[in-house]
Amino acid sequence: MSEISVDTLYAQRTAHTSYYWFVAIKHLLAKIKSLPDNLTEFGKKILMDIASGTQSLNPFPNCFKNIVERLDKRKIKSTVTDIRNDFCIGKKTINAIKFQFFETWLRSHGNLKSQAGDVIDKIVKPVISDGACRSLILQNKDFYMDLINTAGDDAYELKKSLRNLIQKDSDPQLVKFVNSIDSVPEVETA
Repeated sequence: MSEISVDTLYAQRTAHTSYYWFVAIKHLLAKIKSLPDNLTEFGKKILMDIASGTQSLNPFPNCFKNIVERLDKRKIKSTVTDIRNDFCIGKKTINAIKFQFFETWLRSHGNLKSQAGDVIDKIVKPVISDGACRSLILQNKDFYMDLINTAGDDAYELKKSLRNLIQKDSDPQLVKFVNSIDSVPEVETA
């Protein structure tokens, strides 16, 4: 299996249900604990494709899902950082589905604080109005409060959006989150 080149696998990715090596990979994944290097590299390419929008998450082929789920987090840190950078410079655009997919990866391996202002502006702000994304942010509120506070003035537009959101959505958890962020006036709950 490790003899198959990453380029060959990648070139055949659209035939993932019938291409011999993807069928073999499906059976192999049931028996191994860690991915061989070629599958790790293939998984990195799939992550980049998801970020760029060339690989759909709906549907996301089970074979790809199984590879991505088994990626060794230590080996993909630079890929996740590259994805963060691409979102931050506008080379790739975030949306709610991508945020939900990448949130844990970015939070754990994307070194978000080093680019806090751009992360807030290009990754968090575009998805904050989506309920599922907001729920992920609130589940990790301490991390995101720190990120927003680290961003300082660069988080002004996000803070404004959050203030507008709590005028429409009086979810106590959201109100508490907004009130916990520096420089945001307290909001009374009814």
